[in-house]
Amino acid sequence: MKKMKWLNFEEEILKKNLKIFSPRDLVYLFDISKRSASGFLSYHTNKTKGILKIKKNLYCLKKNIPSDFFIANKIYEPSYISLETALSYYSLLPEVVYSITSVTTKKTNLIIFNQKQFSFQKIKKQAFTGYQLTKIGDEKVLIAEPEKAVVDYLYFVFLKIKKVNERVDLSGLNKKRLFYFVKLFENNLFLKFLKEDFNLC
Repeated sequence: MKKMKWLNFEEEILKKNLKIFSPRDLVYLFDISKRSASGFLSYHTNKTKGILKIKKNLYCLKKNIPSDFFIANKIYEPSYISLETALSYYSLLPEVVYSITSVTTKKTNLIIFNQKQFSFQKIKKQAFTGYQLTKIGDEKVLIAEPEKAVVDYLYFVFLKIKKVNERVDLSGLNKKRLFYFVKLFENNLFLKFLKEDFNLC
């Protein structure tokens, strides 16, 4: 059985800037068996601690942990950064947000990694848009446009899943863009809620 050396592994992972990897990646990159890949990952996760297990079949180097945004995108696909995290990123919310919030077309979920919470809220497939691939540092992450982050957030306020934060800054947003995203939810009560309570749309 072909074996892999740690230094060769680490060098290749860093050279390819592979922030998150799976057993399948190791099989492809190093021409080893799936069993060898799984054994290597298990050993260096549990014994040497050079690798961190993010979730089942997803790992990263302890010395090269990706950003929270990048991790959020990868651990629950499809998803994009939105809600309070995106509002904070765009300085529309002054508070520091500790949970990394995203939206997804899959079921609502909460994943904990490295003592951080990654929260995912389910939305309709037709409303799963309004995000962009944004380069932050040396990573590219999917994050909602400012208007879509606001609409996503207020939708869950409307559903009473989230409480409204009075300090959210809604000034300076493109109302035409807001209205476009609101229509995607196909909910007249939501539209009425935004008009009456927030003077939007």
